[in-house]
Amino acid sequence: MSRSLSLSLQERERVETLIGEASRTLRGCLVYPEPYPKVGFRSRSEGLHRLACALNQPLREGELVLHECDEPRCVSPAHLRPGTHEENMADIARKNRLQLRRLDLSLPRTRIVAARRKGP
Repeated sequence: MSRSLSLSLQERERVETLIGEASRTLRGCLVYPEPYPKVGFRSRSEGLHRLACALNQPLREGELVLHECDEPRCVSPAHLRPGTHEENMADIARKNRLQLRRLDLSLPRTRIVAARRKGP
């Protein structure tokens, strides 16, 4: 479950500095090399996209951060908004972005059975 999140003035300044280190794309995204970059925050790891979204408004417990730009590396507060899991799933379906990460069923059944027997 996602925790609630609001920022103090000092934390806001730090987040703005971190966002300023991102590269700007032609679409206006502010991106880091890796998707959903994490930073040390209040003695734990926190997604920079969550902190960037909290610049505009506090996040309530259970809220996710949705990317209007569909770029998981983006930390631009203008491209981020709080939302629910249901809203995120509806957005994914509407934009046809659902990618199932399952066993490739095109493999012959014998290979699947053998892989299951072998185990991790």
